[in-house]
Amino acid sequence: MFDAVYSHSASAISTTLNNAGFKDLIVSTIDTEVGVTAGKNVDAEASAYGRKYVVPEGRDIGEYSILYVGAESLTLTNILMTHSTLQSFSYDPALKIAREESTSVNKLLRRRYVMVQKAKDADVIGIVVGTLGVVSYLPLIEHLKRLITARGKKPYLIAVGKPSPAKLGNFMEIQVFVLVACPENTLVDSKDFMQPIVTPYELELALVANKEWTGAYETDLAKLAERIGIEAAQEEARADGGEDDDDEPHFSLVTGAYKQRKNYSAEQTSEDVDEEVVGADGVVTVRKTAGAVSKFMINSAAAEYLNQSRSWKGVEVKLGETEVELASEGRAGVASGYAEEGDQTK
Repeated sequence: MFDAVYSHSASAISTTLNNAGFKDLIVSTIDTEVGVTAGKNVDAEASAYGRKYVVPEGRDIGEYSILYVGAESLTLTNILMTHSTLQSFSYDPALKIAREESTSVNKLLRRRYVMVQKAKDADVIGIVVGTLGVVSYLPLIEHLKRLITARGKKPYLIAVGKPSPAKLGNFMEIQVFVLVACPENTLVDSKDFMQPIVTPYELELALVANKEWTGAYETDLAKLAERIGIEAAQEEARADGGEDDDDEPHFSLVTGAYKQRKNYSAEQTSEDVDEEVVGADGVVTVRKTAGAVSKFMINSAAAEYLNQSRSWKGVEVKLGETEVELASEGRAGVASGYAEEGDQTK
């Protein structure tokens, strides 16, 4: 397999390897079409993030090893995750370094395991819509929202185009993001971001009870949507049946301390409702007995963050504390030249 910048050398490298005695070679190609071409052996055809390869009849992909030509990158990490059971090697033509790949030498792969642990600790999760053109993206988003809510966490749906540190940095109340995008772009190295960014599969590992990383990394959105939909229903049943034990503190592998989970699944009202009053304009206003308007608000993570964490909370209303003064005439004109500035505007 190749980084796209070295695909022009695929034929020459395969010829050299064949002459060196490696006769059973499979050379991947970059797929530029959507779907499977008619007439191909679908059972023998597989893909790795847009890279197609065909396994010869009577052979199994588990009998092969992987040679990746290119530098350490998210593409290599993607391939290692989707082929975790195969022995893999990489060669960087720029540095002229070859090595056997594993979690102990691939730093990007090790970071993915850390991301899963951070997602487990998160109480507020943002679903970032990174694509509108991939099959099953919409059902997957809905199932992710159900799964997050069933675990007592708070989901927020965000569409910001291409994610960047500046864009996602505006949502400080969100503790982890999950990116729903095509397989080639779903893995994001989030070291420059303020919050971690995980894939739907990694969020599934973090939220589904008793689910472990077996090495079978899934990137197909259709398969993920179907499976997460079933798991979300199971988690909802566990929560409704009182079988959810996540209210108890759990040990965080990230912080090294016990963490108490928050529960955003229940709605809360500030005060009880006593009566409805119809105003002169026909608008129905809910009032309590004392006459004050009751306030309704869902247990909002954003509102909680605003009240507790942010130092500036807007203009403070000091009702009854400000002295009454007569209004005075202010400036007239525009910023480039006010009326009192006279001939200076010329």
